Amino acid sequence: MKPITRHSIIAPLVVFFATLGMLAAQDTGSESKTPAPLGVMKTQGVVVERSTDTFTLRDEQGSEMSISVTDETVIKEQKRNFFRKANSYTPQHLLLGLKLQVKGHGTSSGELVAQEIKFTQDDLRVAQIISSRVSPVEMRVEEAHNRQDRLEERTEIMSGEITELNAAFRVARSEAQQAQRTADRAISRADNTDKRVSALDDYQETHMLIIAFSFNSSSLTGDARTQLDGLARQTNDVKGYLIEVKGFASSDGDDRYNALLSQRRAETVVRYLIETHQISLRRIITPHGYGELAPAAENSSFQGRQQNRRVEVRILVNKGLEAAALDSFSGNESANNF
Repeated sequence: MKPITRHSIIAPLVVFFATLGMLAAQDTGSESKTPAPLGVMKTQGVVVERSTDTFTLRDEQGSEMSISVTDETVIKEQKRNFFRKANSYTPQHLLLGLKLQVKGHGTSSGELVAQEIKFTQDDLRVAQIISSRVSPVEMRVEEAHNRQDRLEERTEIMSGEITELNAAFRVARSEAQQAQRTADRAISRADNTDKRVSALDDYQETHMLIIAFSFNSSSLTGDARTQLDGLARQTNDVKGYLIEVKGFASSDGDDRYNALLSQRRAETVVRYLIETHQISLRRIITPHGYGELAPAAENSSFQGRQQNRRVEVRILVNKGLEAAALDSFSGNESANNF
């Protein structure tokens, strides 16, 4: 399965941040930055201006704050995947357009001295794309302003050029308004992406497979192997899933023996999936034997005890991934259809 595509949000984001750069260059009378309060604080937003040791952060309300980066500042990944170590970064990774979180303390000068800066790999990739495309736009904007300055110097003797320049500004303002509407749509899409990312720790049961065992046995039958073979084939092209294995026993025998027997049955299923189909151990939740607990049927009848000699295998798929992972399992209508 392919990873989540972000192509639908990258292009609008490039337009958004490029437009911000143009508007910032045109707006010579912009408001002063918001001073950071004294003491420890946290904030988040987008980098809109960079220098050697500082950068300007703009939050969702449009307020800007000056952030200072020191040798003690820790810059690292805001990790989504808890199975691996978070990456560390340098100040050179603090690109224009990067969405990040800052923890630090305010100074009397109004700056926020950063102690810790975090951002996700996805936001860094978006910022890198923006950075590669914004520079040529900024050069064109600067060139346009230089032409404007020359025209203004000649206004006393060339009033006709002033009229033409005002018309050009009206066109630029209309284009900026259109770009702002595009940027608003990009922000909305980014918010939807954040919601999907926040669901990465949430799993949904998509399928349950029941493996039957003979009396006092933990060996797999031919039918059981066929069922597990089908399950393994279904997982070949799927990511973001876990396998939960639970063993059970009938009421024949004492409680302690049945608990051990159900544990062996669960471990037999796990061993078959690992050794025969090379399913990664990290995909399998620690198997457990429940003995006589949670019977599927009454133990008072022969048929009921047969149903209780079983292992339940559940497929849990990450909700934060694209729907293809779920579709891979949802097409199986029967509990024993593998």
